[in-house]
Amino acid sequence: MRSVLFLLIGMMLLFSGCAGDQESPEKLAAAVVEAIVDGEEDDLWKLFSPEMREKMVKEFGKSEDETKEKLLEVLQTELKEKYSAENLEQFEDDQELFNRACRDLLKGENKMSNVDGEWFINLQ
Repeated sequence: MRSVLFLLIGMMLLFSGCAGDQESPEKLAAAVVEAIVDGEEDDLWKLFSPEMREKMVKEFGKSEDETKEKLLEVLQTELKEKYSAENLEQFEDDQELFNRACRDLLKGENKMSNVDGEWFINLQ
């Protein structure tokens, strides 16, 4: 059940859009893709609203560190599958692929929240 919920969150992010503590949705989308590709779970985690982080930890019944690790794992898998990439390095080597992933993240701005000029992923 928990892995299904992580999968759904991952799919929602990749197919509908997100934002985080960036000054614009465009900068956020780039930060999200970069954090996923680089395996930076702490950076990715900070892009979620505090409320969303708390909700994920509670729903998955894991520690914050375990939740961050699992979230990154799911999003990396989803990114590779959605863009038929053999590995995440393709997103670093192919700027058009990176840009396409960013553009796709921006399609669902209703999953973003702006608080005092900072953008966050907020799937609630």
